[in-house]
Amino acid sequence: MAGDEWEQLKASAAGKGLTQMQLSGKPDEDKPNAGDPVGDLNVRQQDLAKIGDQAVTL
Repeated sequence: MAGDEWEQLKASAAGKGLTQMQLSGKPDEDKPNAGDPVGDLNVRQQDLAKIGDQAVTL
């Protein structure tokens, strides 16, 4: 992509208000009905060992 094309795309996005980013956050735990977590990440040492072994074989 040429530099001038990039500048045009940036200007177009800025005109549409697309230059801001919003990150999702964790719900406040002290608020009732703040939302249930979609899923918790649980990892066991055995799982990590298997992944490590597979990575070494790659």
